[in-house]
Amino acid sequence: MSKTQELAEKLAKLDIADMYENDFFLTWEKTDDEIAAVFTVADALRDLRERNKSVKIFDSGLGISIFRDNSTRTRFSYASACNLLGLEVQDLDEKKSQVAHGETVRETATMISFMADVIGIRDDMYIGKGNAYMHEVVDSVTQAAKDGELEQKPTLVNLQCDLLSLLLTRFTSFTRWAELRTLRAKRLR
Repeated sequence: MSKTQELAEKLAKLDIADMYENDFFLTWEKTDDEIAAVFTVADALRDLRERNKSVKIFDSGLGISIFRDNSTRTRFSYASACNLLGLEVQDLDEKKSQVAHGETVRETATMISFMADVIGIRDDMYIGKGNAYMHEVVDSVTQAAKDGELEQKPTLVNLQCDLLSLLLTRFTSFTRWAELRTLRAKRLR
């Protein structure tokens, strides 16, 4: 049995029904099974890729990226993931769009969502703004799909937001504090 088959069997035992056609905002909003599923699928994709097996599940479609802050690793990781699955990446540069002229989030979200399967957003510059913006985008495309303006509602993936950045900053600070405290308790010989 291949590693991918083993991982598929593991995945089948997890309770992940609520993940289908759902957005991925924050890890702490997910169940243990859902988090395990994310890592299990990642392992399966890695195994297939290492064995030079195609994992394209889309013949066409868009992976929209909205980066409201500079990024290298996240931007290229997202583009690589979309490519691996068969999606073309399209970046929204708000400075070159109608957003700069007052277009609403609803109008922009609906327009960029035609033929889109996923929207990845990184907005971590201002506390209290990024996660709220992501929810406004999701609410907009959800309503547009209900109103028949969109063929389907794309899934939103939080690539990084203000809440996550705040949590990581606090975790990193706590970890460094704990490391320093441990070092202070040790005797130098």
